[in-house]
Amino acid sequence: MLMAIICLGPKMRAEESKQCFGHSIPPFPEVFLKLFKATADQMSLDQLKTTSTQLSDRERAAISYYLGDEGHKRLLEGYPPGKKDVEEKRAFLEDKYILHTEISPDYDFKGLYPHILAVSNNNLTLEQLQKTLDALTAADLASQSFYMGEEGRKALFSEMTLDRVAEVLNRTEDWVLIETGKRRYDQISDYTSILYKQERLGDKLQGVEKILLKYREKPHGIYMKWLEGPWAGRELVYSEKALGAGKVRVRESGFLGIIPVTLPVDSELAKRGSNHMVTEIGLKYLLGMIEKDYRSAAPKGELQRINRGMVEVDGRKVFQTESILPQDPVKGYYCYRMEHYIDFIRSLEIKAVVYRWDNQLYESYTYTQIKINSGLTDRDFDPENPDYDLD
Repeated sequence: MLMAIICLGPKMRAEESKQCFGHSIPPFPEVFLKLFKATADQMSLDQLKTTSTQLSDRERAAISYYLGDEGHKRLLEGYPPGKKDVEEKRAFLEDKYILHTEISPDYDFKGLYPHILAVSNNNLTLEQLQKTLDALTAADLASQSFYMGEEGRKALFSEMTLDRVAEVLNRTEDWVLIETGKRRYDQISDYTSILYKQERLGDKLQGVEKILLKYREKPHGIYMKWLEGPWAGRELVYSEKALGAGKVRVRESGFLGIIPVTLPVDSELAKRGSNHMVTEIGLKYLLGMIEKDYRSAAPKGELQRINRGMVEVDGRKVFQTESILPQDPVKGYYCYRMEHYIDFIRSLEIKAVVYRWDNQLYESYTYTQIKINSGLTDRDFDPENPDYDLD
């Protein structure tokens, strides 16, 4: 039923807290009870009834079983007799969620929970949702996110209204977003994308580059073909299997592209038009760069975050935040400011805009038309692929 969490069900009671970015993550059953109670407290009796009718008998029974006897007891302790409205709410909870335990212990609460949570959140007013979230810690929200996993988060956010999604993400701390992104990326073996990239080389801001990108984790492979922009016609492949680690095959655009050449990835020609090596591209590298600065800055209190709300990128609603670091290159951070655009349905940061110490645009990356786990093969990273011009 609610945005709540659970009381300790029999199997879950033995769970121990785990560490993440130095934070202790409470077992989800503890979080569920806490959230269930906070949501019930915020809802009126009519809202509770509406929520109940929007849940199936199986979902209500699943909540009851997941709470368990101890959870039932702890929940009802919060509704002592003496006040009519409190007694009415207690009676309703007992009727709909406490007495319904006719369900197999093998039920899939994890699969049911995203819909239960979405229904509950959508029935709260924004003010009620804010107060419910006030009852939770960042670690509680992390526990819930990790419990649901990528598929659960996708189902939840797909059903929730955008204003409520934004409110939840406003309260989700950076370390939770980073860890969620890392866990999501662990499920990705390869992807393709149309990348829009822009960089400042020295004092000059280059034009926007449109690039076909193919990326594979293992064995590590990267293919890029510049479709539009100042380097249109350039093509390269990095393949640890075909070329060995640290080598890239490149055919330049223009008169430099008479023949393709194999170069060290850190050579100036291989880095032509960029401040980075080819291996410093992609969703994983971006996430790692963000994590590195966060781990250094957050403990010192040197990281400020501003929530910018919902915007659209590549036809998808994304959540925008901005991180601000000390405007001092001596500190060793990557940049002064960075805008983040998080595809909350896929738990991926698909756009980043970087400003260096002079507060001028330094680089921008926008990953569009992303196709995850598309089944890329060795052929996609073979310099001798007849579809390429690298042989």
